[in-house]
Amino acid sequence: MGQGDPGIKEATAILMAVASLMALVPALVFVGTDLLASRPAGLAEGQLCEPSPQVVTGQAGRGLVLRYQAPGGQFVRLGVEPFQVGSNLFRIGILDRAGKPAAASRIRLGFYRLENNDPPDWVEATPPSGATEYRFTRPLDSTGWWVVAVAVDNGEPVLFVLRLDQPSRAPLEFAPPNYPVDPAAEGLFWRTLRAHRGLRSVRWEEQLTSGLAYPSELGAWVFVEGQAEAPDRFSLRVVNPDRESYDVFQAGTRRCTRTRGEAWPCAGAEPRNALDFRGPGSATGFRFGREEAVGGELTRVVLFYEPVEKSWYAWWVGLETGYLRRMAMVGPGHFMVTRYFDQNVPVELAGPSTGG
Repeated sequence: MGQGDPGIKEATAILMAVASLMALVPALVFVGTDLLASRPAGLAEGQLCEPSPQVVTGQAGRGLVLRYQAPGGQFVRLGVEPFQVGSNLFRIGILDRAGKPAAASRIRLGFYRLENNDPPDWVEATPPSGATEYRFTRPLDSTGWWVVAVAVDNGEPVLFVLRLDQPSRAPLEFAPPNYPVDPAAEGLFWRTLRAHRGLRSVRWEEQLTSGLAYPSELGAWVFVEGQAEAPDRFSLRVVNPDRESYDVFQAGTRRCTRTRGEAWPCAGAEPRNALDFRGPGSATGFRFGREEAVGGELTRVVLFYEPVEKSWYAWWVGLETGYLRRMAMVGPGHFMVTRYFDQNVPVELAGPSTGG
């Protein structure tokens, strides 16, 4: 055996990536890993999910399976095979809220890069009669940041933000930057970080998927809705249909957590400032990207890499306000898009003791 079976090593890496997705569910660019959902009963210490043979359908370098929810409530499942530089097969499925195949009269796909201002290359598509998914072959001709926008019927496009290497090891590994830092982009990053930390309040919505065909061929999906008020109050609503949905409220040193529909158990906790990003302090690889409108404001994209997390980020920064309007994260088993809004608009954070 010598160095061990490489297939076993890769399977272990896949399970670790899935576990990282489940462990990071409670948002926690903001509030840290001590808000983790409980480990399911019956699993060994340190084991966060049960192994599944379905995981191998999303092994590194063999494609991606991603799922986000559209504004109308239906889900868009995007499969990309093999997700390498060159020709790729894009498989688009529309699902209802229960995860069942749903019909669409019209599907549009838009392909564009985050590194430049070239307009999206839109493709009109009508799924074949009776088909449950639409298949489209298209080349991805270079490495870097790609956005695949999927518009269902006449709805707002769902954005899948991807990072492509050559060769690609996604969704389990992403290569670090191999170019010099742009000082101007780094400066905008730090100004934006300081501005975000200085907000009085903010709200956000976040969708997270893993890139793996786990726990089913639909892929994982988690939704987080949050609001925060300086210095130490926040609430989270976490929707995780594959595990458990729950709510969190914290004010100062008092944190209350409940599974949906149950009572609020509360306990003491370390105070948290949910407006203070904890992760990007060691960020590098800063580079400017495209300009585009987000939330009614023209934004400039800042791209960077976080070496501790081994993850890539894209920040859409408002050119007039300096607000962080959108964030995308691409890391091991972790594809996330977050929308920020209502900056400095008063929020009502009433905890359980006051009728919240």
